[in-house]
Amino acid sequence: MPNTVSKYSDHDIESLEALKAIRATLSPRELSDIEEVIFLYTWNGKLYREMSQKTGYEQGYLKDIGSVFLKNWDAKLLKKTLN
Repeated sequence: MPNTVSKYSDHDIESLEALKAIRATLSPRELSDIEEVIFLYTWNGKLYREMSQKTGYEQGYLKDIGSVFLKNWDAKLLKKTLN
C-alpha cells in the first residue's frame, strides 16, 4: 500500500517549478498524483526501485505509469514544437 507522506515533501523548489512547467505543457490534460510522483523522483535522479521503496508502489506499476506519461509528454512537446 502506498505511503501517505506528501508527494511534495522530499522535493526542492526547483523540482516543484519543473513540475509546474510540465503541468502547463500538458494542459489541459491534468497529471495524476502518481505521474507527479514519478516526475518529481525522476527529476531528482531516482530509479524506479528507489521510488518504490519510498512510496510503497510496486516498481512494475511505476514503470508502466512512467512509460505512458513519458510518451504523452513527448507527443505533446513534439506537437507544440511543430505548431
